[in-house]
Amino acid sequence: MNGTKPDSDKVCYTVTEVAALLHISVRHVWSLLKDKKFPEPIRLGKCVRWRRIDVDKVLRGEWMP
Repeated sequence: MNGTKPDSDKVCYTVTEVAALLHISVRHVWSLLKDKKFPEPIRLGKCVRWRRIDVDKVLRGEWMP
């Protein structure tokens, strides 16, 4: 993986990778999540990841809050 460029084999993405995929800022990802306009991430302790399937739905315009 190169910087913020997401790897196509991944099943989960970091907030930085999600922001890069959507061409928005990391802050905007958190804002969308807070406003319930973005899928909930998986949280394991301090680790926060979004499932690829959920991010793909957002990219295709299929995700509904």
